[in-house]
Amino acid sequence: MKKKETVYPEYVQAYVPDTEDLAILVARAKGPERSMAEFSRACKVKGPSTFSRIVNEKIDKPVSDKLLYAIAENAADKQEVTLDMLMRANGKVPKDEVTGGIPDNDKRKAYKTQTEKIKAVKDIIVQSFLDKGEYVMLYPDLKLSEMIPASEHALSYPSDFSVHIQGKEPLVWNFIVDLTDMHTVSLKAKADNKKHLSESMRRFAPLFLRDAWEQETLKDFENTFVFIEEKAFKVFTEMMKGVKTNTKMSVMLVDVEKKTVSDKEIIK
Repeated sequence: MKKKETVYPEYVQAYVPDTEDLAILVARAKGPERSMAEFSRACKVKGPSTFSRIVNEKIDKPVSDKLLYAIAENAADKQEVTLDMLMRANGKVPKDEVTGGIPDNDKRKAYKTQTEKIKAVKDIIVQSFLDKGEYVMLYPDLKLSEMIPASEHALSYPSDFSVHIQGKEPLVWNFIVDLTDMHTVSLKAKADNKKHLSESMRRFAPLFLRDAWEQETLKDFENTFVFIEEKAFKVFTEMMKGVKTNTKMSVMLVDVEKKTVSDKEIIK
C-alpha cells in the first residue's frame, strides 16, 4: 500500500483525529451559501461523499494533508478555519511541540480542555432550560449554517452552539463561549484588563458589524456572549455599557464548577 504523502513535514501525527472538531471545521469552511456538492467542487474533490463522511464523523483514519489544504484555501471564512486548526483536529501538531517523539502533554491538554469547556458550558445552559420545564432543541452546526442569511459584506457568524426553546422567541438562540484566562491578571487599571479580551473582541467583531450593517440577517436570532470567568465577564460588561445594538444581544456568566448560570445582562 502506498504511504500517504506528508505535504507539511513540519507537522507530525501525534494523536488520532478529533472527529467532532473536524466535522465542525468542515461545516464552517463550507459556509451557509454553498451546498456540500459545491464545496466539494471548489476543493476539487470527486463528489460530496468524502466531506459527508467527515461531517458525520465516519472517518477511521487521518485526513490527507492535501485535502486539509484544499479545505483551508476554500473556506468561507479563512479566519474561522485555518490550516493549523485543521491539522490539530486531524491529530497533527508542529514538531516543536513534540519532545523526543512524545507530544507535549500540557499543550495537548490545553487544546482538549477548550473543547471540553465549551461542551460543559453547553450542558449547563441546556440543563438550566430543562430545569424550568422548557423543551430545548439543539441545532447541529450544519443546520445552523443553512439558517443564517448570507452576509453582503462576507461577515462570518461566530457560534459555539445554538438552541431553540419551543414556543418562545427567538427562533435561534446562539451562544459564543469565551475562554479568556484572566486568573493571572493583576488588579491594575481597567484599561490593562481590556487588553486580555483583544482576541475575543476580534472574534466578536463580525457579529457587531452584522448588527450595525445587516441587522435584518439577525432578526430571528438572540446572540449571547458566555463567560466562564467572573473577571472577564465584568470587564466585557463594563466595555458594553453605552453600546447600542439593533438586535438581541446579551452577556452570560456560567460557573463551570458549580454547574450554574450565575448572571445574565442584556446589551441594550
